[in-house]
Amino acid sequence: MAKAKITGIGVSLPDKVLTNADLEKIVETTDEWITSRTGIKERRVLAEGERISDHCVKAAKEALDRAGASPDDLDLIINATFTADYVLPSGACLIQDKLGVTRDVPAFDLAAACSGFVYGLETASHFIASGNYKKILVIGADALSRFTNWADRATCVLFGDGAGAAVVEPADDPSIGILSADLGAAGRHHDILKVEGGSSFMPGPCLLTDASLKDKYYITMEGNSLFKIVTRLVADSVLRAIEKAGLKPSDISYFVPHQANIRIIDYVAEKLKMPREKVAVTIRKYGNNSAASVPVALYDCLKEGKIKKGDLVVFTAFGSGLTYASMVVRWAY
Repeated sequence: MAKAKITGIGVSLPDKVLTNADLEKIVETTDEWITSRTGIKERRVLAEGERISDHCVKAAKEALDRAGASPDDLDLIINATFTADYVLPSGACLIQDKLGVTRDVPAFDLAAACSGFVYGLETASHFIASGNYKKILVIGADALSRFTNWADRATCVLFGDGAGAAVVEPADDPSIGILSADLGAAGRHHDILKVEGGSSFMPGPCLLTDASLKDKYYITMEGNSLFKIVTRLVADSVLRAIEKAGLKPSDISYFVPHQANIRIIDYVAEKLKMPREKVAVTIRKYGNNSAASVPVALYDCLKEGKIKKGDLVVFTAFGSGLTYASMVVRWAY
């Protein structure tokens, strides 16, 4: 079975920057409080009228350009998100149309919250292994600002928006590309991080008939419980992925974790004995932009020359569900 490799990465972020100083004006918080607890200084958020699908398309075009491919070369589009433009149709179908893909290639959304991009890469790798797909677009994108309660200082300081995309193709060399992955979901913790409103259980009209439900349409989170659970889950997942690849933590060239909280990043890096210079940290600039987090951090590392051809790179993420996903990749370019 053919292995899969990433041949191009692209990113698109909103122009609008929301700083900690801006947040001080709208909620009871301080720059010192936010920075010390999260590591975040600013985040990118959609402007009024801006659509996350447009950022998906921009990121996709860059990824395709870097891979030397065109939209009509694609055999499949996987869009990892839970904040698409519409409930129906899927964001992937909008992206297919906006990209100008003229063939009716399959396109679908994948909902694994912040773990979505890594879930999407692993899903793409199996489509590649089938031999029926040669070029797959995997997008990780979310617009969390649209579901943020700006009066809740525990959550409004955390989230940002953005999109990242990757082109995935067969690897001619079996030592290159996606070497292993570890995916999981601890569904017993599904209540820790959620948005209840806008669902089949609590559809939009509920808000019109019962204003007390307003908060149900925003992100709610039990931060302390989340921290205690995910630090163990993520560290264990990364170690399993490395072991599946027949490697040791000391073999890893670079670590690209989900940018949720600097304390979680530091904890997991310490457990893996990864020195700080081998760990991607972009949370200061972008906050937690969910499924876009890993590709955005990866993109920055590539741009700065921190990851090179042949390097062993680990991605890891966790999200509502609780989902988690880790992957070992030998970088292809």
